[in-house]
Amino acid sequence: MNILLCSVLTTLLVAGGERLPFPDQPDIYLERFQKPDRPTRVFFLAPHENEQVVNDYLAKKVLKEGGCFLILRQRGQRHLFLKVGDAEYEVDPNRIFTPVGAESSLRRENPGLKEQPALLAQAVARAVAVGDFIKSHMNDLRRGSIIIAVHNNTDGFDDDGKGGVGTVSMVRYQKKLDTGAGYILKLHHGTHDEDDLFFITKKRDFKKLRRLGYNLVLQHPRVAVDPDEDDGSLSVLSEKRGLRYLNIEAQRREGCDHLDVQQKMVDQVFRLVRP
Repeated sequence: MNILLCSVLTTLLVAGGERLPFPDQPDIYLERFQKPDRPTRVFFLAPHENEQVVNDYLAKKVLKEGGCFLILRQRGQRHLFLKVGDAEYEVDPNRIFTPVGAESSLRRENPGLKEQPALLAQAVARAVAVGDFIKSHMNDLRRGSIIIAVHNNTDGFDDDGKGGVGTVSMVRYQKKLDTGAGYILKLHHGTHDEDDLFFITKKRDFKKLRRLGYNLVLQHPRVAVDPDEDDGSLSVLSEKRGLRYLNIEAQRREGCDHLDVQQKMVDQVFRLVRP
């Protein structure tokens, strides 16, 4: 009886985490998976709701081994839709962690806002407030926090000559570095598919993961001080705060998700950070 009850409770916890609504717009919310009464400094975040290849696996692992896993939710799409007055404005949720990044994303996704400075300012304030809300459930990114983003990308990249889509790929990062991209310090081309990679901020993680054959992108520390490199992403904010950050990237495509690879990447991160 007790074993059955325990099994049912575990299933319920994995099926749905705790819902944490954003107070100013409750249709935006975080789903949190964390062991009850177990504080942590290790936070996993899935900011794009449609990138969910490894989410179930990670939720179960966090409930078993520790850490906190947050999934940002609204409509099941990549972007958030912010309500400002009677209008809605689209924003990339991985660009809302600094005011500069939030404004840039809002301008890019909503061209008409450029001509409406008052509405733009309100939309930026709403976007930054969502970012602050997320941070409030990640120990406010205090010193010692470890931040791990979870993302999925598409096969290849735009204009790769092979019909690829998107902007994330080791091949594309190499092209960016070769042409002077300021946000990349170093790359390591491992043994995995070009779309399966770690994007990280600390050299010690780069060295450890390089020995294991992973594709790696080491962010340049200059992004913490160079305003031209402030894209509002969690990696940039982590650099500004001096925090240890890892992004676990793997390919998603119908019938061709790299779930097994991303599961192993998650396992390796757990060995690195020991939640």
